[in-house]
This record gives sequence, C-alpha cells and structure tokens, in this order.
Amino acid sequence: MENTHNFLLPKTNLMGMGAIKDLPNELLPWKLTKALIVTDKNIISLGWVEQVEKILKNLFIFYDIFDGVMHPNPTVSFVEDGLSYFSSRLNIFSRQYKLIISVGGGSNHDCAKAIAAVATNGGSIIDYEGYLKMTKPAIPLIAINTTAGSAAEITMTAIINDESRKVKMTITSPFITPFISVNDPLFMTTMPQEVTASSGIDVVSHSVEAYMSIESSPVTDSLALTVIRLVFGYLR
Repeated sequence: MENTHNFLLPKTNLMGMGAIKDLPNELLPWKLTKALIVTDKNIISLGWVEQVEKILKNLFIFYDIFDGVMHPNPTVSFVEDGLSYFSSRLNIFSRQYKLIISVGGGSNHDCAKAIAAVATNGGSIIDYEGYLKMTKPAIPLIAINTTAGSAAEITMTAIINDESRKVKMTITSPFITPFISVNDPLFMTTMPQEVTASSGIDVVSHSVEAYMSIESSPVTDSLALTVIRLVFGYLR
C-alpha cells in the first residue's frame, strides 16, 4: 500500500524580528500595479496597516483597504462585503487588483483567502465548501500575521461561518495557500494578554491534532513535538 505525504506551504516565509523589512525585496520582481489590503479596524488603529502602506507607497503600488472583518470568525457576509468593495473599486479605477495582502490574525487571513478565491472562480464562497472545489487559482495572497495561534497564514484552508445554516465551513484548496507569509514578532507585541494566552493554547491544540492525525508524517511529527515543548517552556 502506498503511503505519501504532501507538504504544502507558502513559497516564501519571512520569519523573525524585523522580517517585514524583507517584504519589499519579495515584491519588486512582481511589478505590481494595484493591491487590496484586507484587515480590521483594530489592526489599523494599532498602526500595523500603516507599515504595509509605507512599503506599497515606496514601491509605487496603488492600494485600497477593506477593513470590514470582525472577530472571532469571518462570515459569509464579511466575504460578500469584501467582494462588493472589490467590485466597486474596479468600476472606479481601470487597474485590476494583482495582489491581496491580509494583515491580522486568522479571521483576516481566512476572509482574504475567500475573497481571493471567489474573485477569480465566481459564484459564492459557499460553492467551495469542502476539498478541491476550485478550478482556478485565487488572486495571489500575502498574509502578514499579528497573532500566533491560527497558522492561517501558511495553510490551504479557510474557515468561514455560514450564518444561514449556522455551520463553520471548511474550504480547502492549494489555490488559496498564501504565496508569502510574514511572521514578524514585532507585529505581535500589541496582542492583549488574553489573546496571547489563548493563541498559545491554540498552538498546543493544533500541534496535538497534527501529531495524532492519521495523515501525520515524520516531518509534521517533529514540528508538532518541538512546538509543544516551546509552548510549555515559554508561554507562561
């Protein structure tokens, strides 16, 4: 019996203190004209979106900001609001979005993934519930993390709440895996104590799930065990 393990991650992962400074070098070869930032009002007030704006301005990349994501989980209505904003800006300006940048935690990343997917595949995000339902690549996505619990910035899955059915939809496709993730600890210094704690416990739960999964591999086992040691060693 064959036993294969496919390990999918963003092409580039910028990690470490001050990693955000390396993002311009990653963007330069793309020759981008216009980007959409997906975030929430709290992240804007903390000043992290402004850091991204400076990078885009220095590279002469036009951008818009959709700040309609709210917590704790993104919903179908948030995604539809984002798509409406997306379409309205296209009607005003001739340039099309070549990139989506999500700034925040898992909710913002998942909402951005959903917007990016429907923008190219059409229909509703509900149409893509399940595994491998998309036929076209989503708009390229860069996920800039401000929390440390969801891992949404590196996965090919988005969790979206469908309010009408009162269910959490799992949407999984390699097409929504971010191209670049940024995990700069500087962006995580503004997490409230409660969010730091709950994010740390979230990391433990993900690691235990990965280790116990029937799809686990020597690579994921080593990562999961190391992460568990780190959390119990440093979270307190």
